[in-house]
Amino acid sequence: MTVNFFRSPFAPPTNIRVMVDGQTVLALAGESVAAILLRTCDGPTGHDHAGRPRAPYCMMGICFECVAIVDGAASVRTCLIPARDGMNIQRQNGPYPLPDISCQGQAKRNG
Repeated sequence: MTVNFFRSPFAPPTNIRVMVDGQTVLALAGESVAAILLRTCDGPTGHDHAGRPRAPYCMMGICFECVAIVDGAASVRTCLIPARDGMNIQRQNGPYPLPDISCQGQAKRNG
């Protein structure tokens, strides 16, 4: 079952632009990033480690079903994050690899 979300015609006008999976989306400053994902993604907003579709559920930071990559930070609970102009949002599919913080990894990054 697919549920389509849209902005109410009575909502205040959009005033910022964010990027969702490389596409420019108009939004309202302060609107939750999860709400933007629900409105713009056709179907699930992400997948878990087993490939099962996921979407924001509780909208209060408890269920972790809304995690996404926001401005390069992975596993961000988007229901708790207000949108701001220029924000870069990517759906997160499965576990996000942790950065290599070992000495070898640091040496690799430093050349």
